[in-house]
Amino acid sequence: MTPSHRVVVRVKEVRGSCALGYRPGDAFAVERFYIKDAGRGVCIHALAAMLTLLAPFLKGVSARDLGIGGEDDAGYVQCPDPGEPYTCGGTVVFELRRERVEGWLQDSSLERTTSSARASFQTSARLFNAESTWDRSCEPPGFVGVLTATKAKSASSRTS
Repeated sequence: MTPSHRVVVRVKEVRGSCALGYRPGDAFAVERFYIKDAGRGVCIHALAAMLTLLAPFLKGVSARDLGIGGEDDAGYVQCPDPGEPYTCGGTVVFELRRERVEGWLQDSSLERTTSSARASFQTSARLFNAESTWDRSCEPPGFVGVLTATKAKSASSRTS
């Protein structure tokens, strides 16, 4: 089984007014490479502020080592909107709380998912008259796969 983490992102404080309307207590989760349970949505500015920290935090790097918190499994980031008097918005402070999840995806499930995705992609590539390749060189452990397609040779190169 592949151990993993989930990060629950919760609004701790709103200074001014948030353009998206976040209120203290609003939350969403990040699991593997996906944002889940984002009922109100996810502000792209807030996401940009936390994005470079989420990947190592999900992989087990402590919030202390990342410089975002005083304990291993909880850190804090802030939306980059400075608020009044510079903008009509406001800034939001988010708590990122990490939870360990065991048995996230068994290896056999991962291989079935990978095989299914590969077959689906190759079928799509044939429909678009493209050559398909399954590139595993930049695939992180436990990832489903990276798919690439190249357009079939151009008409000018076929006639030469």
